Amino acid sequence: MSAYRSSNLTVIKNDSQTILKKDYPNGGPFLFIGNPNSGVGGYLKFKSIFDSLELKNAQLAESTSKEHMLKLAREAKKNGYKVCVAVGGDGTVHGIASQLIGGDLALGIIPTGSGNGIARHLNISMDISTAIQQVLNGKPHSIDTITINGTYAIGFCGVGFDGYVAHLFDNISGRGFGNYIKLTLQAFQS
Repeated sequence: MSAYRSSNLTVIKNDSQTILKKDYPNGGPFLFIGNPNSGVGGYLKFKSIFDSLELKNAQLAESTSKEHMLKLAREAKKNGYKVCVAVGGDGTVHGIASQLIGGDLALGIIPTGSGNGIARHLNISMDISTAIQQVLNGKPHSIDTITINGTYAIGFCGVGFDGYVAHLFDNISGRGFGNYIKLTLQAFQS
């Protein structure tokens, strides 16, 4: 393993409940990048809530692939956005965040994945409406990230057995905690 270096990423979070306002402290504009394949039903719930809010200064772009998601995040600044919001699970957050490190766009997180470990660690609400409020009304905070072998680790990283199971999980089509447990048991038996 090569040496690692630390860098900062700005993440929007809020330590208290706030009321949704029409003029947001973070100003925007906001680009919500959604992963429609994340989790089990969370994205559809988010989309319904997002559409009903009729937010000004906010756009939703659905990613069609991992490469498309990364491209949307890279192009966010060129297109005038101030906040890039990852709507999905840990993989979505990791992918989008990796494109924002070292820049001046803030990362927002709406957890719609199966685990949502990064969002939980940052005290981002698992309730989608509240998470949207946190993005719109929260304050930016810097978090540390590391680079290992040229790859960013955002929120967590694993080696050995843990890394192997994460790799397996990343390469299956099904999501959810049950699939993670199933892969863990299979990996343990092999």
